[in-house]
Amino acid sequence: MKLTSLTIVAVLFTLSAGRRCQQSAEELYRLSQEQTVTADMLARAGVIIGTYGSKNCLKDGVVVNAGGKRVETGTAVYLYGTVCLKSDTRSGVDRFIEYRAANLDSPNEEFAFCIERLFARRPGDVLEKIASLDERKKTELLDDVVWGFLSNHSTGYVQPVKRQPGAPRRLSESVGLSVDNCKNIFYGLNADLITLVRTYPEEIGYILRQIQGYLETWGGAR
Repeated sequence: MKLTSLTIVAVLFTLSAGRRCQQSAEELYRLSQEQTVTADMLARAGVIIGTYGSKNCLKDGVVVNAGGKRVETGTAVYLYGTVCLKSDTRSGVDRFIEYRAANLDSPNEEFAFCIERLFARRPGDVLEKIASLDERKKTELLDDVVWGFLSNHSTGYVQPVKRQPGAPRRLSESVGLSVDNCKNIFYGLNADLITLVRTYPEEIGYILRQIQGYLETWGGAR
């Protein structure tokens, strides 16, 4: 079968695009591994996720070359969320929430996991950004905080074990997330939440009611 010149050009273009996509995926992975993410790095990650986020190389798990082997590093959403978290800036919060708001129909649960981590680090910025969205987006993003909290903290927190004088030391016990302790664990995410509840009573009230509702449905703990 003869290949026309147009077919050859199309094949070469597809291969070239595939290589660029893979190179960008690997660059996004490298950015996520940085200890400190600068403004330029954050902007570059935003360009990558905006350009290739719906392409095959970033749609599912990102696969990179590591030590001569092909390794799956996680989804592009997870990698981008990690970059935004490590930037530790208002811009990082805004960029990730805007990306989520533009992809509300995505079933990728990493959105919720990443948003909750951003919420725990910078709750004021997350709440302010979410509060500025329209009702549908606002509810979806608050639900992401809820689901991320339930998933990221399903084992609750570590409770120090009381020790009687002279008794041997014991490891601390992990306490399961429950209706009784979820509020304490929630406010323990970040000390700023104690004062932020006055500024965002509707948003924080919604988050806590949803968390408690799920836990009651599940019988108290996951």
